[in-house]
Amino acid sequence: MNLNKFHLKRILVFLLNFVKSPRFIKFTKITGILTSVIVVLFFVAWFGLRNYFLNTAYNKVQTSFAEKGYTFNCKNKGFEGIFGVHFSEIYLNINHKSDSTYLLDYPMFTAKEISVSISIWRSIWHGPSFGNFKAVQMNLNLVDSANISNFKPLLKSENLSKSEKKKDDLANSIFKKVKSIISKAPAWVDLEQINLHYQDSARHISVSIPQCTYVHQDIRGEIKFTTENPYLSEVLFKLGPSIPLKNSKGFAFEGKLDRDDLTGEISIVGAKNQKFVEIPFIIGGLGFKKAHFVLNSLEQTRKGIEFDAQGEIEELKAEEKRISDTLVSVKNCAGRFLAYFGKDYVEIDSQSQLQINGIKTKLFARYDMSANPHYALQFQIPTIPAQQFFSSLPAGLFRNTSGIKANGTLAYSFKFELEHTKPNSCILQSHMQTSKDFKVTQWGMANPNKLNGTFIHDFFDKGQLVASFAVGPSNPFFTAYNEISPDVPRAVMRSEDPSFFYHKGFYTDAFRSSIAHNYRLKRFARGGSTISMQLVKNVFLGRKKTMARKIEEILLVWLIEDQHIVSKTRMLEVYLNIIEWGPGIFGIGEAADFYFEKHPSQINLGEAIFLASIIPSPKNAGWAIDSTGTVKDKFGHFRLLKNRLLAQDSTQADTTVFNVKFSPRAMRRFKGTPKTEETTILNESDDLIGE
Repeated sequence: MNLNKFHLKRILVFLLNFVKSPRFIKFTKITGILTSVIVVLFFVAWFGLRNYFLNTAYNKVQTSFAEKGYTFNCKNKGFEGIFGVHFSEIYLNINHKSDSTYLLDYPMFTAKEISVSISIWRSIWHGPSFGNFKAVQMNLNLVDSANISNFKPLLKSENLSKSEKKKDDLANSIFKKVKSIISKAPAWVDLEQINLHYQDSARHISVSIPQCTYVHQDIRGEIKFTTENPYLSEVLFKLGPSIPLKNSKGFAFEGKLDRDDLTGEISIVGAKNQKFVEIPFIIGGLGFKKAHFVLNSLEQTRKGIEFDAQGEIEELKAEEKRISDTLVSVKNCAGRFLAYFGKDYVEIDSQSQLQINGIKTKLFARYDMSANPHYALQFQIPTIPAQQFFSSLPAGLFRNTSGIKANGTLAYSFKFELEHTKPNSCILQSHMQTSKDFKVTQWGMANPNKLNGTFIHDFFDKGQLVASFAVGPSNPFFTAYNEISPDVPRAVMRSEDPSFFYHKGFYTDAFRSSIAHNYRLKRFARGGSTISMQLVKNVFLGRKKTMARKIEEILLVWLIEDQHIVSKTRMLEVYLNIIEWGPGIFGIGEAADFYFEKHPSQINLGEAIFLASIIPSPKNAGWAIDSTGTVKDKFGHFRLLKNRLLAQDSTQADTTVFNVKFSPRAMRRFKGTPKTEETTILNESDDLIGE
C-alpha cells in the first residue's frame, strides 16, 4: 500500500515539473497560435464564400426540379448568424396546362419563411445535423386524383436490379434509419401555421398545425383535422396569411423526447375550447378525453429491435360500423406492450398487458415471416369477480348484455396457433372457468328466460321488419318438438351442428375446421356457428354482421349453456319454429305445409334432407327443383346430406324417399325461376356448419 502511494507521488511530481518546463510552455503557445490561425482562416473563407456555396446549391436544386417538370422559386435567401440559413416566399409546383386541372392551380408547396441552422458539435459525431429549425405559414398540398398527380414525378427513381439490391434485416434497417434521422433532428423547432392537405378521387384530408415547439427535450403543440375541401377557399394555399381550417377538430399535446436514447412521453388533451379529442380518418371515428403515452425503450437487443411502451386513455370512444352499429365507449383503457421486431418475426412478449375498465388481460402474439409462416395468439383474463367483469364490458359493444349482475368469480384463457403449410393442424383452445357460486342474478336487455315461454319473434332483413309471429301454441303453425318427424332434427343437426346435444354451445372442431378452410381459400367461405349460436343470433341480436354482435352471441350462448337456462330440446324446438325455410316462410310448420302440404310429423327422410339443405340459403330454394317440381339429385347440399346420412345409416334401403316433389302451391311460387342455372356441387369433404 505504502509502495503504491510512493510511486503515485513520484508520477504526480514528474507531471507537475513537466507542465512547468519551458519546452511544454513553448509547445502550448505554438499549438494555440496554429489553432487560432486555422480558425481565423476558416471563418474568413466561410464568410467570403458562403454566399457562393448557397447560390450554387440553390441553382442545383432549382435545375433538378426543372428537369422533373417543376418550378421552384425563393424570393429571398441569405444567412442568419454564422451557420444559419434563412429563406422566404418559397414556391414549388408542377408545370401543367391549365385546362381542366384546376386542382393543380394551387401550389404544391409554399412557405412564407423557413430558417435552418447547423449544429457543429452534433455534425462531428452524427454527420450533418440541424441545430434550429423554424417554419412559418408552410403549406403542403398533395393531389392524386384520376390522371392528375402533383407529387408522383418526384418519387420516380431508377430501379435497381435484383443483384444490386442488398437484402438486410428490415427491422434493423428501419431502426437505424429512424435513429439516424432523430439524432440529426434539430434541438430547437418552431412551427407556426403549418397546413398539410391530401386529395385523391375518393377523399380529401387536411391537417393543420397552428403551433408546435420543441426545445431540447420539451415538445408541445396543437394539431387540427378537417374533412372540408380547402380548395373552396381561394386563399388557403396562397402565399398570404394562412387561413384556419373551418369546422376543424383536433388536440393539444405536450411531453418530452430524448433524441439520444429514444425515450420520451407525451400527453394529449382536447384543443383550446375543446374538452374532447376527436381524431378522424382512423376507423369510422376515434376520440377520447385524455391520453398519456410513455416510450420506455427503443433499442437493439439480442432478440431484435425491442419496443417497450405503455399508455392510458380516458373515456375512449370509437365509431365503426364493422365493430358496432352504435358508439363504443370505454371509461379507461391502459396497457403496456413489450414487442420485438426480428429479421423474420414480430412478437408481442407475454409480459404485455391490456386493461379495459376493470378487466386485465395478459397478451402474447407472434408472426413468423419465414418461408412457412406461423401465427400465434394467446390471451388470458386472470380470476376476477364476475360482477367486475360484466360491469367492465364496453358500452355499445355489449348493448344487449349490459346490466347483467352476477355472483362468484370467473377466468378466461384463449390460445390459437396456425402454420401456413398445415392449416388443418391449427390449435384453437378457449376456456371460461367459473367458481362454484357463479350465478347470474339479473339479465340485461337480452333475457334468455324468454326462450322458455311464448314470445313474439320479429324477423328483420337488411334492417327492415319482414315478419312478426308468436312462438308458441297461439301460432297455428307452431309445432312442439315431439310432434316433429325425427328425420327433421336428424337432418338439420347433420347439416348445421352434428354434436348439438353433446357440446356446451360451441363446437371447437367446427371452428377449427372453418378457420383452416377459410385460410386455404384466403376468404371467409364458411362459418362455425352452432345451432345454439344461430338461435341466440336470431332471437336476440339480429343479422347484422358486426364484431359486437358476434362477441355478444358468444357471451350469451356461454351463459345459457353454463347456467342451464334452456334445455337442449327446447332450444332445438324454438330453432326449428323460427328459422327461415324460404322466401317469407318461417318455422317447420309453415315449411312442411308450403313445400309438401303435410304436417311436420309426416315429413319423410328425403323431405327432411331437402329442408335442411336450404337452411344456409333459404331464398334460393327455387334453384333446387327441376321443371317437373322434383328436387334435383345434383343439388349440392341435398346430395351431400343424403350421402352422409346414408353412410351413417347403412340399413336405409328405400331410396324412393329421395324423390322429393314440391306441392303445386310451392311449384307455382317458383314457376318463374329459370331452370338452367344450378348451384355449385359441394365436395364431399366440405362442412355445412352454418355461420
